[in-house]
Amino acid sequence: MKRFTAINTYIEKILMAFCLLLLLAMVVSTSLQVISRYLFPYSISWTEEMSRRMMSWLLFLASPIAYRKGAQVGVDLFVNALSTTWKKYIHIIVHSLIAVFSVVMMQQGWIFAFKSAKQISSAINISMRTVYLVIPFSGFIILLFAIEYVGNAITGIEPEKELPL
Repeated sequence: MKRFTAINTYIEKILMAFCLLLLLAMVVSTSLQVISRYLFPYSISWTEEMSRRMMSWLLFLASPIAYRKGAQVGVDLFVNALSTTWKKYIHIIVHSLIAVFSVVMMQQGWIFAFKSAKQISSAINISMRTVYLVIPFSGFIILLFAIEYVGNAITGIEPEKELPL
C-alpha cells in the first residue's frame, strides 16, 4: 500500500503542476483579451472560449487534488463523536461510495466525450471530445485516491493526515 501511496503522491504533484500551468495560461489568455479590447481597436476572438475551456479542465483536474488533501466540504460532527472503530468503518463506506461514483463518472464521461466528438468548438476549432475527456480522466484519478484511502483504512496504515470525509 505504501508503494501505491507513493505513486498517488507523484500523480498529485503532476496534477498540481499542470493545474498551475492551466491557471497561468488562463491569466495570460484573459489578460490578452482585456489588453486587446482596451488598447487596440479589435479584440482577440479565441481568448474568451479558451479561458472557459481551461477553467473547466482546471476544475476537473483540481478536484482529485482537493479530495486527496481533504479540502472538500464535509460535515464530521457526528463522525467525530464515534469511536475509532466506527470511524474506520465510516471512512471505508464513504470512500467506497466515492470510488463507485468515480467509476460512474468515468463511464458517463467517456460516453459523453465520444457522443460530442463531431461537435467542433467555434472559436478555437477543436473537437469537444478533447474538452470533455477530462471528465473520465478526473474520475480515474479520484478512483485511484479512493482506493488508496480504503486500502489504508482496511490495512490499518495511518495516513500522514486525517482521512477526509
